[in-house]
Amino acid sequence: AEQEVKLNRSELLPRIGVRGSYDYLHGLEVNDETLMKKGAFSVFLNVSVPLFHFGERTNKVKSAKVKLEQARLEQENANEKMLLEARLETELSERSLEQAEENMKVSGKQYEVGLETLSDYLEAQVLWQQAYQTKVDAYFQLYVNYVAYLKAAGQLQ
Repeated sequence: AEQEVKLNRSELLPRIGVRGSYDYLHGLEVNDETLMKKGAFSVFLNVSVPLFHFGERTNKVKSAKVKLEQARLEQENANEKMLLEARLETELSERSLEQAEENMKVSGKQYEVGLETLSDYLEAQVLWQQAYQTKVDAYFQLYVNYVAYLKAAGQLQ
């Protein structure tokens, strides 16, 4: 979109073209003498100044600037959605881990007093481990999304 603005702006500017050439003509030989044996150097200069349709071209520049702003806003919106989605996932994984940890503590206390079997207590530990792994994955995905955002924004060095 930035290049489109620059291209439309360039249509408003004068254009200058320069061309140079050297031509050599080896003519006919008559009586051991060459006729029209000459070289010629030429330079062409073309200058174009846009005077007509000036308002139309300025509207094209304004339209390109609006498209640039729209593209920037769409990119910003998509980046915010991506980061918010990853952040929501991390918050949900933290809550899940807290619940699994509380469940494991309660299960451990109940196992100690004989109200729960060993398999139930081990299952609570497995659920806590899975919740912890989900939290780690969510934070990793948040970091990957942040790096993707920096790359898309051109800020990654």
